[in-house]
Amino acid sequence: MAQNTIDGQLDIFAVIDAADREERAGDLPIHFTADPTLTPDDLETAFQVWIDRHGRMGCLPDSHMWHRASVGPYGNSGPHPAYALTADLRCKHYWREPCLCPGDLVDRIYCADCQWWTGIYTKASTAAVEYLDHCWTGWRDLPVLAESKPEKPIKIPKDYPEEWNIPGAPILIDGGPDRLAAVWGRSPLGGYDVSLPAID
Repeated sequence: MAQNTIDGQLDIFAVIDAADREERAGDLPIHFTADPTLTPDDLETAFQVWIDRHGRMGCLPDSHMWHRASVGPYGNSGPHPAYALTADLRCKHYWREPCLCPGDLVDRIYCADCQWWTGIYTKASTAAVEYLDHCWTGWRDLPVLAESKPEKPIKIPKDYPEEWNIPGAPILIDGGPDRLAAVWGRSPLGGYDVSLPAID
């Protein structure tokens, strides 16, 4: 879809960029895929081609394609750079229309160092736990810290294991039985903070 400037003139640079993306997309699927050989860059290129062809309005639910998760890592620094992606497979059709929508919001994470994908899950925290199991061996045995509160942020204690006091490392927190989440960036180390109930 060609971009127009404010005065209605064709934006030649947008046209050139779209043509370049179309060429780079080559044989990439311009639809939902579970192909484990594709990288986040491949999926990003394919998604942008879909937008070039159909426009940005409604692109997430209409394309059903993988895109950057709104919350989660995307090429973070540190060991095992992670890329969190999500795809909206939920149905937008009215009951009278035929529908082939698979039906859920799904998440997965890619480890660039290992060139490895987690499974596809309906809970982002499940993908996060699988990523941590694969890339951060031993993380489940970390000391459990108290959950952060506005008046008392999490601090890494002086006796915390030194090998885990590195950028991007996860932490375990006692978030209580109702907090079933692994949240990216809430660790003071920059990685996931994982509530104990989220592990099971």
